[in-house]
Amino acid sequence: MKRWKPKERGQEWLKVFDNQKESLKDTEERVREYKKRQEEMLRKIYIEFGMEARRRRNIVEITLRKMSEKIGVSAPFLSDCELGRRRFTKKHISNYEKVLQKESRSW
Repeated sequence: MKRWKPKERGQEWLKVFDNQKESLKDTEERVREYKKRQEEMLRKIYIEFGMEARRRRNIVEITLRKMSEKIGVSAPFLSDCELGRRRFTKKHISNYEKVLQKESRSW
């Protein structure tokens, strides 16, 4: 039976610790990459959603200012939402749809 010397045992533990540290760094890097890809995908979704909202608003021929007044937000905020720079809330989306439906009936 081989007896370990304290120095050898310490070196073995350091190797294990270094391996775990490297593994943790790799995992953290993968998580950062995943979050970056996820944010990019969400940004594309917001842009597409905003473009569709603007397209529908233009179909019923309602101005940005008039729409912003009717849904209760500022015109710059609505413009940013339509350009994908900001996010619509559920309340904004609901109000936006109601205004579009009402305007399309009277159109």
